[in-house]
This record gives sequence, C-alpha cells and structure tokens, in this order.
Amino acid sequence: MTIVRYSKVLLFLVLATFLAGCLNVEQKTKINEDLSGTIHLHYWIKSMYVNIGDVEMGDDIGGFSFVASEIKKKYSSPFSEVSLPRRYEIEKDSTTHIEVDITFKDFNKLTEASGFSKLQMSYVKGKDGMDFRYFIPKDTNIALTYTKDWHTLEYTFEFPGEVIATNGTIENGSKEKNTAKWLYKVSDHAQNDLEFTATVKDKSGICGMFGIELPVILLFGLILFKANSGKKIKVN
Repeated sequence: MTIVRYSKVLLFLVLATFLAGCLNVEQKTKINEDLSGTIHLHYWIKSMYVNIGDVEMGDDIGGFSFVASEIKKKYSSPFSEVSLPRRYEIEKDSTTHIEVDITFKDFNKLTEASGFSKLQMSYVKGKDGMDFRYFIPKDTNIALTYTKDWHTLEYTFEFPGEVIATNGTIENGSKEKNTAKWLYKVSDHAQNDLEFTATVKDKSGICGMFGIELPVILLFGLILFKANSGKKIKVN
C-alpha cells in the first residue's frame, strides 16, 4: 500500500468514527395481524463522507452501509427479504441517500438479521391487548459523539389495531389511531437507550360475550331447544 493510499484509508477511518453520528434515519414499519409486515428504511448523510478519495464507505457509518451488496446481506435472514436498495444523491444539500424495502414473516424474529441483531423487539399478547416494544441500546454504532440538532432518528409503526397506550405520539393522519411515531435527535441517543412501547387493541381475539362465550351459549341453547321440542307433551 502506497503512502498516499495509506493516508486516505487512515483519514477514512478517523472520519468514519468521528462523523458516524451525522446520520439521519427514517424507518417506517407496518406490522400485520399475523406478525408479518414491511419496513421502509431511509437514511442519509453528507456526500463528502461517503467517498473519501477512492475509498468508499461500507458498514462504517454508524452501522449503516452505503454499498448495495452489504445492505442486502445485513437485512436478509430466513425471516426477512430485501429488495434492491436504492442509492441516490441530492445536489441541493449535498447528501447521499439509501432507501431499502424489507419484507418480514415474523416481527419477533427480525433480530435474526445482522442489521437488527443488536436491537430488542417484540409484539406479543399482553394483559390489555398486544404489547409492542422496540429497544435500541445506546451502545449501538450510531450512538457516537458528533451530532447536530438536525440529525434525527424517526421511527413510525403502523399496527393492525388501535393504539390504546404508547410512549410515542399517535399520528394525526391515522383515522383508526393505529399508527405511532417516535422522533429523536441523534444527540439524544448518544447518551441514552431508546425504547418505544405501545399497547394495541387485539383484533384477533375479542373477549367477552362477543367472543367465544356467546357462540357456545347459543349453540348449547339450540341443542336444548331441539331436545325439548322433540319430546311429546303428556296431558294428565
């Protein structure tokens, strides 16, 4: 390796570490009733940090890749598939963007993909409905020190039922009140874990007299009615 090449690589490593917090991340997730769903992941950074000389950034910008083959590898698993990532630049603000669509079979098994392996996520039946949790530890790669107020993390989740409790905000445009949003500055994440929680009305198992009990009672009544109607009435 020549001295010039070595210098470029060294510069790349220094900037990759120092500027990793400059990422903006926007993730929109839809969870279906059967736990399958989709994720639209969009992240971007100043273009000057993507290519340094003839050295291209790979998975070193806050744990997010700008190389198509690496992106597909990060988010693919037996339970998730990745469409072809789209990379483009916006000249107006000199940023490079990545957009990728992920289809998953089971939300609770998304962590099988290496890109989600450091996170904790669950969507399971609870006392008052379906309990949702999405946890991003502060020691993930994105939680580095150099950030500005305009560097944001935005996560939106659309659920199969109404959100009845959450530590996020309900989207105003969600008529069914089934979409919640969490928005943070990247600088907030540098010092703290991020935990998104919600309780969702369970549409798959409606309880009470309109669930299992009522049909059973009606069936039992029908059997008794038929049994009684088949008996002859004796006159004394």
